[in-house]
Amino acid sequence: MSGALRNAGLCRLKQGACRRNGLRRSTVGPGKKQKLMHYSSALINKSMSLTVWEGTSLLFISAAMVFPRSYLVFKLAMFVIFLLFNMASLTGEKRIIVHGRVIVFYCVIAAMGLFWAVVGYINGGAFQGILDNLRLYVMWSVVLCVFFNLLLRGRALLILHRSIVVSAIIITTMNILAVLNYAGRFGYIPEAVIEELHMFVGVHNGYVQIVSHNIGTLFFITAYLMALQFRKDAHGLNGAAEKLALLLCLVVVILSGRRALWVAISMVPFTTVLLAMVTGSSGRLRGKGWLSLVMLAGFIPVIVVLEFVITGEYMESPTLMHLQAAFSASDERSIQAGYLIEGFRAYPVFGSGFGVSAGYLRSEGSPWLYELTYHQLLFNFGLVGISLFVILLAVYSYYTLSFIAHGSPYSVCAFSLFVAIIIFSLGAYSNPYFGSFDFLLLLGILPLISASFRFENGNSTTAPSGVL
Repeated sequence: MSGALRNAGLCRLKQGACRRNGLRRSTVGPGKKQKLMHYSSALINKSMSLTVWEGTSLLFISAAMVFPRSYLVFKLAMFVIFLLFNMASLTGEKRIIVHGRVIVFYCVIAAMGLFWAVVGYINGGAFQGILDNLRLYVMWSVVLCVFFNLLLRGRALLILHRSIVVSAIIITTMNILAVLNYAGRFGYIPEAVIEELHMFVGVHNGYVQIVSHNIGTLFFITAYLMALQFRKDAHGLNGAAEKLALLLCLVVVILSGRRALWVAISMVPFTTVLLAMVTGSSGRLRGKGWLSLVMLAGFIPVIVVLEFVITGEYMESPTLMHLQAAFSASDERSIQAGYLIEGFRAYPVFGSGFGVSAGYLRSEGSPWLYELTYHQLLFNFGLVGISLFVILLAVYSYYTLSFIAHGSPYSVCAFSLFVAIIIFSLGAYSNPYFGSFDFLLLLGILPLISASFRFENGNSTTAPSGVL
């Protein structure tokens, strides 16, 4: 094993991953690293084309990423098409493989949804609020459990990668067109589409703001594409399409005016380095990666400095004031935080359950919903529920880290996806993303990665079906 993997208990981490799969540890000496990377390139490039049913899964994932919180009927139609093509491809197969880790993950989520719906009913929660959360945690858990189990019949990580690239190009194109449509008053985007996708654009003093629903997906997509840039072993997964998609994403991130997005994306380089250190894969980062990381880490400060230079207002830059306003005590989210914490104190053990208001009205139509995701989860689920969530995510994160640390040639996908999940979770702090099935799908990538890696005879260079 390389020296890096012997340090900080990573050897034990790798041993644990192998023991759970009944395997012996594989060894990759320093002289074999370059050969392994070339093998990875050949492995990923071996078959980049998708089958018909894999293409339908790409359509469903892309639809969820491009149209979050909108066009539900269209997304359900994509899922039905996916099921039909899967049923057709299953004809003649003697057995269907189910993946326990995926089933356990969604069974826990569904059981928690049922339990805390009862808690909400006992505490007088609104019927519509209870019903909405039952649909989210129970019904959609069943749908995603079926989807991910079927997805694992094919090259799940390749499909995810392709979906991310396709979604990135579509989302950024849509939002750039929305900005041009607003600036030129062209009116070529129908009002019905703008309303459904929430594609509203505002030009303020010092910044533009885009409030489209799918801007939230950029937390995940941009982080994934950025993480790929820092890996030496991303051969076949980091071509012209990926670089174009990343460039478009960064343009829209700048134009979005979304402060949480600016801050979260600036954290990608540090998250990448930290994860590489934890998993012992620092040697797989690009040789000049550190300089690139520093440059990208200064992404937001550069914008602010340029704003200072252009406006000449070194003390009162509108862009800086917009960024600072997010931390103001008078900010909408800061006000909500106080009410949600007080609500948690009233229901500390099991929480309020679903459909209960914390006493602050954010939305007349849904008075039980707030923007601060983790404050709301604490208020709704209490210490018991939050502890269950933390344990569940910690276990599946450990599985993912174990497989990344194993150093298999396809771990680049798992590595970049894990970085993206972390950045998305940071962005969810001040945005209610976990209240939507489309965004909850992204958390399901953890059990997907965990179930994807099946090692045969302890050979870490053998890619199983269901991965790439």
